[in-house]
Amino acid sequence: MKAAILTIGNELLSGKTLNTNSQFLSIQLNSLGFEVVKHLTIEDDETNIIKTIGELTDEVDLIVTTGGLGPTYDDITISSIAKSLNCEMIFFENVMKDIKEKFSKYNSKMGQNNISQAYFPKKSIILKNRYGTAAGMFLEHEKVSVVSLPGPPNENTPMFNEFAMPLIQNMGNGKIIIKDIVIFGVGESNVEEILNEEIEIDKEIRIATYIKPRYVVIRLTSKDGSTIEKISKLIVKIFGNKVVGFDDINLEKNVVELLKNKHFKLSLAESCTGGMISSMIVNIPGSSEILERSIVTYSNRAKVDELNVSTQSLEAYGAVSETVAREMVEGLYSKTKSDICVSITGIAGPDGGTKDKPVGLTYIAIKSSKGTVVEKYNFFGDRNTTRHKAALYALNLIRLELIE
Repeated sequence: MKAAILTIGNELLSGKTLNTNSQFLSIQLNSLGFEVVKHLTIEDDETNIIKTIGELTDEVDLIVTTGGLGPTYDDITISSIAKSLNCEMIFFENVMKDIKEKFSKYNSKMGQNNISQAYFPKKSIILKNRYGTAAGMFLEHEKVSVVSLPGPPNENTPMFNEFAMPLIQNMGNGKIIIKDIVIFGVGESNVEEILNEEIEIDKEIRIATYIKPRYVVIRLTSKDGSTIEKISKLIVKIFGNKVVGFDDINLEKNVVELLKNKHFKLSLAESCTGGMISSMIVNIPGSSEILERSIVTYSNRAKVDELNVSTQSLEAYGAVSETVAREMVEGLYSKTKSDICVSITGIAGPDGGTKDKPVGLTYIAIKSSKGTVVEKYNFFGDRNTTRHKAALYALNLIRLELIE
């Protein structure tokens, strides 16, 4: 079974809005056994939508559209699909009732344009929208099926998962299992080289690598769950502690889970990252259980006042040095009594570097009951890239401390 994803919206073509829906939908459709053969993005233009839908009906079994379901003049997806497929549009009273209830709930006045959101092709199955006014649609027409979803990801994703997926899950060519193995600290080319040397490719499984910002992901795809598990265990054995985890895991999620499991508290003293590490951690639900405190000691004075770093060390070695990173983390440990303490100091750039201390030079110190360790790094990239890399490597040090 072949599928196409059609995203509709001028804001996508202008680059003002990032299209994350296509990635999400491709993953979901592949897992259901569909072969996604096309991703298309077109403007809010009736003629173009009618033409594109008509062409896709001859090429695929399933068309999934996103966007253009709102109440404004350029939200014409449903009416354009109906015209392309020559389907009669009718008024769905239950959809109108749902829209009115949403406006009433939030004490908002419903506009006349919202009435247009209750019109769908006669044979449509309505897909409920729990988070907005725009209902979606599932329509079977001759040899093609069409799913229409709203554009905002916070509406698109739950609508697909809750209402669209049950309607199409038996259409694909058998359920396909996808498992991602997330690697940190090894480049993609090195990962591929190791896989080629160590793994004997089985015809029952597809192994591919791709880049997720700062990570390498090894994706295993197969209809055989036992094969997936066998290869997964082998890859984990090969890459050892470079494996962060599986599927949608990242370092901050992993660190929060590990700290919670051990009932440990974490404290941070950040200089060059300016609170980025703690921000990444508090994005994870449940982080309040593990994060004791985070101090941004950006200036030398702050390092002295908050962490008891000696002025002599700052004068002799500079703020970006192994000595100061060590004193920062030991001062933090003394102050907080947390199970794990981390300090970070570096030169994010673009200015401030010297021959001896170039831009990107970073020291990360970690202290626990086992003692203090200071690691030196030289990161490359612009200011934000350097800060993000530094934050991730700090999280990775915490992860390694906890698993080793």
